[in-house]
Amino acid sequence: MTLSKHNNYWTITLLALLIGGYFSSTISHAQNQAQNPYEQLVDEYPFHEETPGMIVLLTKGEKTLLHKAVGQNRQVNGIALDTSRIVPIASITKPMTATAILLLAQEKKLSVKDPISKYIKDLPAAAQKIKIEHLLSHTSGLVNTWDLPHFHEMNHPIELEALLRKVCAIQLSSAPGTKYYYSNGGYVILGYLIEQISGMSYAAFMRKRIFDPLQMNNIFYGDSSIRAQYPIDGHLINAAQGKAYQASKVPHADWIHAAGALYADSRSVQKWSNAIHHEQFLRKKCLKKALTTYQLENGAYGERGFGWEIGQIEGHTAYAHTGQLPGQQAITYAIPEADLFLFIYANVDGISLQELSFSLLKEALKKD
Repeated sequence: MTLSKHNNYWTITLLALLIGGYFSSTISHAQNQAQNPYEQLVDEYPFHEETPGMIVLLTKGEKTLLHKAVGQNRQVNGIALDTSRIVPIASITKPMTATAILLLAQEKKLSVKDPISKYIKDLPAAAQKIKIEHLLSHTSGLVNTWDLPHFHEMNHPIELEALLRKVCAIQLSSAPGTKYYYSNGGYVILGYLIEQISGMSYAAFMRKRIFDPLQMNNIFYGDSSIRAQYPIDGHLINAAQGKAYQASKVPHADWIHAAGALYADSRSVQKWSNAIHHEQFLRKKCLKKALTTYQLENGAYGERGFGWEIGQIEGHTAYAHTGQLPGQQAITYAIPEADLFLFIYANVDGISLQELSFSLLKEALKKD
């Protein structure tokens, strides 16, 4: 073979390898896209390029359909979020608190029919008619702590009983058991009841009775030491400028307590959700109360069970809860009959996690 022919031979061979590699890579990429439409849904979601970060976990049974993290914990000098990041889950704390109350009920240490006056003395007359089930179902008529004057400036500690007294001192929005009205204050009182009945702090009870038994190793009460260990800033989107900016700081943990003070990674939330919805923790009779829409005194139904929002997605019963702090939000869904679990966290307000949740869950249900 002459040198010229030799060069032509290797040129043709190299081109063939490059072209073959290109098409192989393209086919492989297309196959990956087809195999993981969930990642494509997240990538195509209108997530502002200056938005700091998001974590998504979607599972079906033991199979992880998507576990993805994008962005950073803060805009300035931030570090990249990863899928194991511990973040504030805000009001997703509430169904966990409800689980603790139902565990105490299961052990006959309280009844959800008990008036709270059985455990809290010297309440205003109207508040004495509130039962534990009213707190669980957001039908107590109690004020939302977010509505307290200057709540977002509450960066100092407060004794739990002092906060309870503040909440109960404000006129009820409606008579207990007659209307649905979302109340963080009601769940603060549930935290107080857990402490009074168990003789432990809320954080210690949750650790000993729920988190450790379920091997939820990366979930914590978000006191100042945890916030310092896992810093993350909330952000808001300026619609006029199309940019994200840092939000105000979240209130001190004492002010949100059992209503929203927990920090967790996505896998810990998954372990808890799976254990609850697969009836591995609460007995069926007790669990049914949590997962049934609460009936009001006039025979109508409220909007939630005990800690859970209950609805339908593509004909399947879905149990959900959202969480929100200044500039931060989270959402979780469970569809037990399809064995689906979803958790999303974003350190920005102004985007709809609900829309992304529906898209991901509908796609997963199409695969059934």
